[in-house]
Amino acid sequence: MKAAGLTNVHAAAEAYGENCYDARTNQPISFAAMETDFRVTAQVKDLTDREQLGNLLEQILIVLDGFPMGKTPGPQPGYIGVTFQVAGDELRLWFPVTDGISARDQRLRGAALLDYLQK
Repeated sequence: MKAAGLTNVHAAAEAYGENCYDARTNQPISFAAMETDFRVTAQVKDLTDREQLGNLLEQILIVLDGFPMGKTPGPQPGYIGVTFQVAGDELRLWFPVTDGISARDQRLRGAALLDYLQK
């Protein structure tokens, strides 16, 4: 995020999946990732400026494009959680990676992008 100039944005990725157990000993022998989820927190100036939030969301999604399925753990598309924060208040989004791709394929930007992914 910092390399993209998003200095007030922090991100983390988590792989989710299942432990695989030995049938004889019932001991875990491996972990199989099913998907990678991304959690992003952005400090903003105004939660009511939906156009600005949507523009920032688009920039975040462009950065996350650098971590496509096939290059991240797990065969399934994961989820993206974005939390916009200001002065103790916040707006949270949680949507499948595929919805973020679909919204941009439809050329949604700004407030329209935010509305689509906030559904």
